[in-house]
Amino acid sequence: MGGLPRLPLRGLNVAPAACVLIGLVGAATVVGALRASMQTTTVAALGATFAAASLLPFAIRRVAPGQNWFHPVLMPVAYLSLVLLAPLAYVVATQRGVAGVQPGDVSLVLVCVLALTVAGFVAGVLTSLRFVEPAAEETIPRSWSRVLLCGRAMLVIAIAMRTYSTIRGWGTPYGTGSVNFGTSGTLQTLTDFLSVTGPALVVLAQVRLRGAVAAPLDAVLFGVFCVMTLVAGSRGELLVPVIFALWVHHRNVSPISPRAVVIGCLAVAILFQAVQGARAGESPLTSPRDAIERTLTSVGVPMQVTSLTAANVPSQADHLLGKTYYESLARQLPGALAVSLWGPPRDTGTFALRRIVGFDSLDAGLGFALPAESYLNYGVAGALFIALLVGLLFGYAYQKQAGADLSRASHALYGFLIATLPLSLRADAVLQIKSVLYPMIATTIVLGLCRLQRPEPSGSRELALRRTRILGRR
Repeated sequence: MGGLPRLPLRGLNVAPAACVLIGLVGAATVVGALRASMQTTTVAALGATFAAASLLPFAIRRVAPGQNWFHPVLMPVAYLSLVLLAPLAYVVATQRGVAGVQPGDVSLVLVCVLALTVAGFVAGVLTSLRFVEPAAEETIPRSWSRVLLCGRAMLVIAIAMRTYSTIRGWGTPYGTGSVNFGTSGTLQTLTDFLSVTGPALVVLAQVRLRGAVAAPLDAVLFGVFCVMTLVAGSRGELLVPVIFALWVHHRNVSPISPRAVVIGCLAVAILFQAVQGARAGESPLTSPRDAIERTLTSVGVPMQVTSLTAANVPSQADHLLGKTYYESLARQLPGALAVSLWGPPRDTGTFALRRIVGFDSLDAGLGFALPAESYLNYGVAGALFIALLVGLLFGYAYQKQAGADLSRASHALYGFLIATLPLSLRADAVLQIKSVLYPMIATTIVLGLCRLQRPEPSGSRELALRRTRILGRR
């Protein structure tokens, strides 16, 4: 069946239902804006944004194959729209503050920056899909058992580091030492890197060796890491390896059902609001309205910092004209080495905003976001241009993995891009680049060291045939 799949409710097609839902949200947002006597231009921008968003489901149905949830015009676009537009709609429609943004903070500039970020990303993806040819199918012989060993070793080291840092920081408020360039900061960065690369290597190896993304031992190891991470009060780091594994499973093992997608999203929302409550010293269980606001607060960091940036630039500081992007490229070296060469960062996106607003706490992170940094550098037009470039990269990476068998690191680039999107969207360009660049470098090195002169004997003829059938559908 072409287009988006049907939900497990007979006769309900996703595209019209999504269109109606977005339309209702948009109508409620416009009504809320009118009741709050917002400026006419802001009301018009809100109406145009949600009118265009309501057409997205039909555009997606024309471009994305049936149940390919990870297609670049589906999962990434849906996530961008949810994170950037849903909190905005809630604030305006209900006239209640979320993620530090009050109804009075919603301006024409904020609406335009968030809307153009989604529009630019969609345009970039569609351009790449139109002009970039899919990569030819190619099989590189690897010792996947060695790749598996490397991945498991990285995961074990990540567990040890997370356990150490959790014990060391036990009893301190969440966020203590957020701006830390010493040993603990380096340890946290290395743990995050290993927790992404290790599980990814395990998944890539296991899908070739067993036709599955993990063995029981791998599930136990990752479960231990999850427990230690949640105990430490973190959660976002867990999404990256999980999304990567789901992408590989959907692509190379078996398609994920619509019901599983819905249940998974609800489970993540419940978990996120529970951790958000625990951070604030509240009960994980709360009223439906509070649970919704906690969830929107969890995902609303991009809206928050974009609103803060728009309120202070150019009134308090000029646009930086690419300065933070240049600084981000210079600081792609490991953090400790970069600090020893150039000192603590001052001109990266998040530190530039801290300086502009006078935020100098060492025990609280301010965060940053893709739309905030694009506006900080190039204004409203920059939101469209930078998002267009990011969309081009996503579309390019998708085309380069289409039909591939994941035997090259370049085949995994799209997986890393979509897996790190929930973290990179709410970070500055330094982390956006590092979160993909470092795992890609490590994957390239490991796969290169594990290359064979001749193909490794196949585990079973049935598994080989299964791989062929799966790749044939791609």
